[in-house]
Amino acid sequence: HRQTVLARTAQPSNEDGEFQEQGAWFHPVRPRKQFDSAGISIEIGGYSAEGPHHPNEDSYWSASAGGCYDSASAMVAVAILADGMGGYAPGSGLVSRDIVRLSGDFLFNHLYAEAQEDSPLQENDVRAVVKSAIQTANEHVLDLIEHSGEMGATLVVAALFGQTAYIANVGDSRAYYVSAAGNVTRITRDQ
Repeated sequence: HRQTVLARTAQPSNEDGEFQEQGAWFHPVRPRKQFDSAGISIEIGGYSAEGPHHPNEDSYWSASAGGCYDSASAMVAVAILADGMGGYAPGSGLVSRDIVRLSGDFLFNHLYAEAQEDSPLQENDVRAVVKSAIQTANEHVLDLIEHSGEMGATLVVAALFGQTAYIANVGDSRAYYVSAAGNVTRITRDQ
């Protein structure tokens, strides 16, 4: 009578109990220590090492909140990374700062407000909010292009709502699944 969670990967991870079905690999995820009333603990951190491009065009934004609303616990967390695309006008890759701020504020504020409602969002609704956050940032970039010339950035979004993580990416910024055993598997496709 225990809940079993299976992780799905495109490549084998060599985890105990792993099996293959219909072109994908699956392995059971071991239960982790329960920390709060929802059994979820989250840590968000970021680090950007400057490469050959100056100034550094990497930007990240994160926020998390948890609480108990009408006797039900809720957790919301958002982490966003954008990497400005070099090769355009000098400094145009710094639009990544606007992208993470706009999409992060939009996404977190919407999800946090919904976490406090009596009837929380369904999976398709959360996906729509994530998509809207990305579209909000994209519209801003298109406006800037109209006035300042070509610019852009890649993007990866991780949004935790309830006990589900929603991942989205644009371009070649990537998200990875890290198992309890420390194995790392890429879970996004470059576009």
